[in-house]
Amino acid sequence: VSSQVQVTDNEIDLLLAKQASQGSAQIHIAHILIAVPQRSTQAEVDAAEQKAIGIHQQLQEGLSFAEAAITYSDDQYALNGGDLGWRPIDQVPTMFARQVQNMQSGDVSKPVRSPAGWHILMVVEKKAEQTAMVSQVEVRHILVRPSELVTDEEAEVTIRSLYTRIVDGEDFLTLAREYSDDTYSAPNGGSLGWMESDTYGAQIQGVIDSMQPGDVAPPFRSEAGWHVFRLDDRREVDKAQEHRRNQARDTIFARKAEETYELWLRQIRDEAYVEIRLQT
Repeated sequence: VSSQVQVTDNEIDLLLAKQASQGSAQIHIAHILIAVPQRSTQAEVDAAEQKAIGIHQQLQEGLSFAEAAITYSDDQYALNGGDLGWRPIDQVPTMFARQVQNMQSGDVSKPVRSPAGWHILMVVEKKAEQTAMVSQVEVRHILVRPSELVTDEEAEVTIRSLYTRIVDGEDFLTLAREYSDDTYSAPNGGSLGWMESDTYGAQIQGVIDSMQPGDVAPPFRSEAGWHVFRLDDRREVDKAQEHRRNQARDTIFARKAEETYELWLRQIRDEAYVEIRLQT
């Protein structure tokens, strides 16, 4: 069944866009509720407001939020210090989300009215969408390997000749396709694709780190042979985004696999039903 399941980049992009629109940031909130019953008189509403204002004043003067919640809050989380825990920002009630969106960790809101009563909110902590930025480089190279037929000195002469031709204006990609002994990259004009520079080891990383996009490094020797490197570009990549893409791919694959499996089972049952009918 799994061999029949295909996940496209467009499907992944759509799922990631949907997740982004729903908000991926999280917020840790505590809150105090001074309840106002539905059929309260205006005097009772005003009294509840004044009580909330008084509690807010005590908080400003140093009373701990947890102690205030335990002492005054009518909410079910009162004995937990009013702690509502971590919640995705999109799951916070709209009136609260508007209140806390510009608050920082440790900030306490002024009393906020809702149909349930008066609320005082504290942002315990905010957790932004995780990022993990890494530097990547796009490089090409030409490799000339010494062998039983080519001495190290001959390989060096060849690579230096190629370097001179590149500096004089010949096309790097064409020379890589014709002369490079790296069978993996040669057909692609010597392209090694986008990689983190430390992937290549300390020696090559040292060469790449000293280059600017468009630079061609002078020939150098590594364990693999003689190289000429060209740096095409640099970029910063969010590895967390790559992780999210992989998770999205897995999510879509699992859903499609389940749907395909259920379809397969239905087909098996239908075929079995037809076979039984034919036998009777």
